[in-house]
Amino acid sequence: MGNQFRLARVGDLCILLLPDDDELTRLNEHQRFLASHFGGQIHQAVHLTVQRFAPPTHHNLQSLISFLAKKLTFTPPLSFTALSSFSIYSNFKQSHIVKWEIAATDELRRYVSLTDRALDEVGISLTERYANDWISTWVTALDGVTNTKITGEQIGVKYPHHLFTARRIWFSEIKGANEFEVLAKAELKKR
Repeated sequence: MGNQFRLARVGDLCILLLPDDDELTRLNEHQRFLASHFGGQIHQAVHLTVQRFAPPTHHNLQSLISFLAKKLTFTPPLSFTALSSFSIYSNFKQSHIVKWEIAATDELRRYVSLTDRALDEVGISLTERYANDWISTWVTALDGVTNTKITGEQIGVKYPHHLFTARRIWFSEIKGANEFEVLAKAELKKR
């Protein structure tokens, strides 16, 4: 199937990796610095979307989330390194946004593989997933930016640098263009 992307739909479920609250406070400071140059608003729940998919009709939603949480939380926290930041137009949000690009590390590849295997177990086909043979490496920093002609490097941000350590996993549902509902939260932990 290669790098074919499935567009987001209302009702899709998302698997997100997030930092803890202490690290989010530090990230918010960096976002404010970026916003002072790019314009726009801070993206509140900084996260990496690991996968997005249509929930199968043959599963109870809470049972599905419980199953995935059991499979996906028994892993050590994942450290993400930012390689750059840039603006891009988001068809989904109908505005420009700023993204950080993170390194596709071996630990991230293993986590994506773990996620894909868990989705395989519950019968969620590749055609109902966000993408196949692709690892998400973009993390939203700002929404609704106005200055789209610059990059982080041009405003003095030094790359690479530690972005955050993912210690939490959220399961959310897309409710609309900029509407999401968090269905469940869990902590990443070693076995």
